[in-house]
Formats: sequence, C-alpha cells, structure tokens
Amino acid sequence: MSNLKFDVEDIRRSMYYVKNRVNKQHEDQVNKQHEDQVNKQHEDQGSSQHNEQSQLVVELGLVNQLWNVNPEYEITSHRPVIGKLIVFGKKIARKLLRGYVSNAFHKQREFNASVTRALNALNEKLDEELSVLQGRILQLEMERTQQLAAEADRKAKVEESRIDYVKFEDQFRGTRASIIERQRQYLPYFGNKKNVLDIGCGRGEFIQLLQSEGVSVSGIDLNADMVKYCKNKGYDVHHANVLEHLATVDDKTYDGIFMAQVIEHLSYEEYMPLLKEIFRVLKPQGVAIVETINVETVVAVNYSYYLDPTHVNLVHPELLRFIMKEIGYSNVERRDSAPVEFRPPLLTSNNEESRLLQAYLEQVHALLYGNRDYAIIAIK
Repeated sequence: MSNLKFDVEDIRRSMYYVKNRVNKQHEDQVNKQHEDQVNKQHEDQGSSQHNEQSQLVVELGLVNQLWNVNPEYEITSHRPVIGKLIVFGKKIARKLLRGYVSNAFHKQREFNASVTRALNALNEKLDEELSVLQGRILQLEMERTQQLAAEADRKAKVEESRIDYVKFEDQFRGTRASIIERQRQYLPYFGNKKNVLDIGCGRGEFIQLLQSEGVSVSGIDLNADMVKYCKNKGYDVHHANVLEHLATVDDKTYDGIFMAQVIEHLSYEEYMPLLKEIFRVLKPQGVAIVETINVETVVAVNYSYYLDPTHVNLVHPELLRFIMKEIGYSNVERRDSAPVEFRPPLLTSNNEESRLLQAYLEQVHALLYGNRDYAIIAIK
C-alpha cells in the first residue's frame, strides 16, 4: 500500500513537471511565431510610418489567430522510445487538471473573443475614416494645385502687362534732377544723421542727396527695375518687401527714415503696421518723413493719383498726422511741396468787393491748384 502511494505521488510530480514544460514550450512557440511575423513585416517596409501601420496589421492578425485558447490541443512527442509514455502522461495530467482550469480557459476565451471583435470593429471604423481623410487630403491637394496654378498664371499676366516704371516716372513724375531739387528741402532734417533708410527709394534721388552730404544711407524698393537702376549707380539698395525687411532689423537702429510717394501704394492694413515698425527701428530723436499726394487739392488727385495704376489709397494729411502722434512721436509737423505754377490773376480794383472776390479766388485756387504733395515730419 505504501509503495502504491509512493508511485502515485511520483506520477503527480512528474505530471506537474510535464505540464509546466508543455505550457512553457507552447508559450515559447507562440512568442516565436509572433516575433518572426513582426520581424518579417519590419523588413518588408520602407518607411517608419508604413512600418507602424503594418505593425498594427500584424498585431491584429495575430489577435485573430490566437484568441481561441484551446486546452484540448494535440499532444505529441518527438522522442521515439519513451514518447508514447510521455504523451500518455501528459494526457493523464490534462485530464486530472481539466476540472480546475476549464472554467478559467472558458472565461479567457470569451474575453479574447470580445476583445477581438472590438478590435476588428475599431479597425473597420478607422479604415473608413482613413479613407475619408485620404479623399479629403487629395481634394485639398488638387484645390491647392489649382490655386497655385491660377496664382502663377495671374502673376505671369501681371508681369507681361506691367509698365516700365523707370520710364513712367521719367515722363510723368519728373526727371531725376527735378525730383532731387524738390527733395532738397528735407536735407536739413538729416544733416546730423549717421544711418538713414530710404523706403521706396525709386531712382535713388534722395540717396544721392544724402551721400552728397556725407550721410550713410541705404535703400529698399519692391520694384526690381528701380533696384537694378540704383545698383548700376553704385547705391546700397535692396530688393525686398519693406515689412519683411524691417522685421529683421533691431530696435533703435536708424537715425532717420525717408519714405516718399510710397504710402499711396498701400492699403490701410498695410501702412499701419509699417508706420509702427518705422517707429520701432528709429533711435530716440530720430526723424521719419512720410511724403505723399496731397488729397486736399484736385489737380493732385486727378493727375498724380489716378495717373499711376499702382496707387491704391489716398491718405489725408490730418489722418497721417494723427496716426504719427498716436504711435508715439513727440513732434509732428506738416510741410507742403510741389506747387502748381498756374496762379489766378490779381484783380486790379482795390475796393472791398474786389478784395473779397480775390480772397475767394485764392481759396478756389488752393482747392483746385494747391501743392500737389505734402509730408508729415515726425521726431521720435
């Protein structure tokens, strides 16, 4: 009886050992299969993003393959002699343990099935949403391509139709010599300055004036023809958007900034930030001069403003004065220039009615034939 008890205990220990070995081998086999499939998938993909997507596909495939945990898998042995005994022992061990583990296996199988169904449904939903997103991206790319093509076509047409602005200024604004003489009035404001920026320098008239006085000056213009013209004269001029250029400039860099006949080419949304940037880059006691068309005189509006197709805005002198004060300039003044040569005839009679009529004619003349330009001169 004692020998029988010893044999049963020995068999149970052997079965427990066999069970652990079998489970370990089964787990190793599953892990090896998982690792092999993942490694193979990684080797087949070219990009990291594609690898991540493929990894998800592999993982989902393994979930669908391995969710059904079956304790009744076939028991085999590779050993030729004692293999049958080992198989028999394993079957006995499984039969003895079935009552203990069957409920756990059943619950695990139900859980695995539920998770697998949820993952498959989620995968289908993600595939649908991804398909919608890819379609939307494709549509946006097509729209963007069409917009770029239309913009390129528009720019090409503008380039084909644009006028030679150098010739245009020569004929309608005045010769360089005449503009130099007209701008000479601003020299006293820059006499003691060391670093001046000419915004919209055009043909470089004011640059020439400042250089003749020994003032260091650079220019900027958006018109490539003007920049080329100035560079041919040896001036330090850059082809750039003025706001983009000033964004690269440190605070309090310039002693003075001159901007003649530029603001009328800009919208309010463009010239307001520009005027603020000018204030930022000016040193204390620096001067900013902004010259533009005099909206208060008819001849300037009808001739100077409407003649140029690139003009987009008229700025009233009182508005510009107000803006400069609001920005923070301590001293702001107005200066008119470019008078029209025509004057109304003087009345010869010296009576009261003639004097009143003469005063009236002077007012009408100022409205019709007043100074064509004005400048706001502001000190920081």
